[in-house]
Amino acid sequence: MKRKAGAFKDLSKSRKISVYLLLVAFAVAQVVSIVCVNTLNSTIQIPTGVLIPAGFSFINLDTSNPDDMSVMIPYTINNEGSYDFANIEFDISLKITFTNNLTQLNNTLLIYTNQHSVGTCPAYQLIYGTLQGDKTYFNISAVEQFLTSWDDTKFYWIFGDLIVSGEYFFRLTKIMIIMRDILLV
Repeated sequence: MKRKAGAFKDLSKSRKISVYLLLVAFAVAQVVSIVCVNTLNSTIQIPTGVLIPAGFSFINLDTSNPDDMSVMIPYTINNEGSYDFANIEFDISLKITFTNNLTQLNNTLLIYTNQHSVGTCPAYQLIYGTLQGDKTYFNISAVEQFLTSWDDTKFYWIFGDLIVSGEYFFRLTKIMIIMRDILLV
C-alpha cells in the first residue's frame, strides 16, 4: 500500500496540534491549581485575622436609666489574603454568669443579641471597628434578674458568642467563623 507524501505531512501537523493542545491544557491546569492553592491558603488565614475584643470592651447594664444601656466591643479584621472578604456580618450574643445570692449556684443569662454589618475588608488590608448596641438589643428582664439576684461578694463574667460570616474569592466561597465563650468581662 502506497502512501501519498502529503498524507504524512498532514499527520505530522495533526500531531503537532495535539502536542500544542496538550501543552496549553497543561498550562491551564497549572494556573488553575495555583489559583486554588492561593485561595485555600488565603481562606485559611481569615479566621486568624479576626480579633475580638481588640481592646477594652464597655458594657453598661444600668436598668434604672435604660437609655444609657450600651455595648461597645472593638474588633479588627486583618485580611492577609489575595481577595476581598466581602459582606462581613457579626452575629453576637452576650451571656452573663454569676453566683445567685439566694441559691449560691451559678446562673447564666442571655442579656444581649445583635447583628452588625461590616461590609468589605479589601485584600491585604486591616480594618478596625466597634460593635455597638443600645437598649433595644438588651434583654432587660434578664439584666434586672442579674442585678437583683447577684451575690455582689462574688465575681461575675460576661461571655460572648460570635458568628462571623462573609464571602471570599469573588464571592464564590462562603465563610463562617464561630467563636464561643469569648471572655469580655
